Amino acid sequence: IVHDIAGPLCREKYGRADGPHQETEGARMTAEFLADSGLPQAQRDRIARLVGRHHTLTGIDGQDLQILIEADYLANATENGYGRENAENFLRRIARTESGKRLIRSVLCP
Repeated sequence: IVHDIAGPLCREKYGRADGPHQETEGARMTAEFLADSGLPQAQRDRIARLVGRHHTLTGIDGQDLQILIEADYLANATENGYGRENAENFLRRIARTESGKRLIRSVLCP
């Protein structure tokens, strides 16, 4: 829900909402947003870390981040018209979950 929390700020501050800016600003904004949520600190920290890494395709350190990266890729690919070659490359190099692979194939590689 919060992974793109920094999009509007980044467009205003930097003129674009690219991955590195979203990760930097988003991790901080997410930590602030969740500060009084009642969630345990460890869970708030993990959510902020996920937001702070959801465009980094290396060093994926958990199933939660893997799922987020695959879901975000699918949304971005659909919105931005990524081609079949791009999708097949993502499937070969990054995608790991069977459900993510299945969804990406069905939407982008019919």
